[in-house]
Amino acid sequence: MHRAYPREPINHLGNVLSTVSDRRLPQYANGAFTHYEAEVALAVDYYAFGMAMSGRSDNSGGYRRGFNGQEKENEIAGVGNHNTAQFWEYDTRLRRRWNVDPKPIPSISYYAIFANNPIWFSDPDGGTLRFAGNFFFN
Repeated sequence: MHRAYPREPINHLGNVLSTVSDRRLPQYANGAFTHYEAEVALAVDYYAFGMAMSGRSDNSGGYRRGFNGQEKENEIAGVGNHNTAQFWEYDTRLRRRWNVDPKPIPSISYYAIFANNPIWFSDPDGGTLRFAGNFFFN
């Protein structure tokens, strides 16, 4: 049995925008083989804090990683509305943590994610705030 290994193109914040497997899908025109196309398991566009845009996402492969490289948990708040990492869980619609920040940064709310600026910051594990230029806040 052939196993498809996904490739994950990401942007500067670690967001998985699409996932492409190594499975080749043959394409035919007028009954004759013409070329192969890659199998796309995930294609998604996100709003600022990680909520998937309606009508601009397809997760036919059941892929569980997404915004900020975090795992999506679809059983809690519906499909694509809840993300989880090592130190946190948050609802992408509310843009807030479900738990208090275990490593608080002075002057930022204990429930804030990405220092309230997901364009400049990422936080893949929920414990280290990362600036887009790879500067870290612990």
